[in-house]
Amino acid sequence: MDTVAPLRHNPHTTAGAITKAATEVGEVVGAKFLVAFTQSGDSARRMSRLRSPIPMLALTPDVRTSRVLALSWGVESIVIPPASHTDEMVKQIDSKLIESKRANIGDFILIVAGSPPGIPGSTNAMRVHRVGDAIAGVVPAYR
Repeated sequence: MDTVAPLRHNPHTTAGAITKAATEVGEVVGAKFLVAFTQSGDSARRMSRLRSPIPMLALTPDVRTSRVLALSWGVESIVIPPASHTDEMVKQIDSKLIESKRANIGDFILIVAGSPPGIPGSTNAMRVHRVGDAIAGVVPAYR
């Protein structure tokens, strides 16, 4: 995926800053995936235009958003049930990645999302997550 040059720009919004930071931090920590939890698809499109060499997953409860994201560079979209809390979203991605054998327990992923979830355009959080921590309950917040 490194044959297309990334767009060079400075973000002017919180969502833009978070998604740009996620792509940069993802490269530093050796993330297996960049993950965007998205209602409208905006976060995933913002990461897509940065042309990161890290594979991108967009998780959305909206089928239409998932279909539209199929046209975004490097984005694979997955329809998931709506979540009421960010920890619930992280458990969903843990389960999806482990069940599909796309990531191993201990791999790092970079997550961007809005908190609270379910509000389009509210991207305000970035999390470096170790796959398996949420479903194994090794981190107190996930218990």
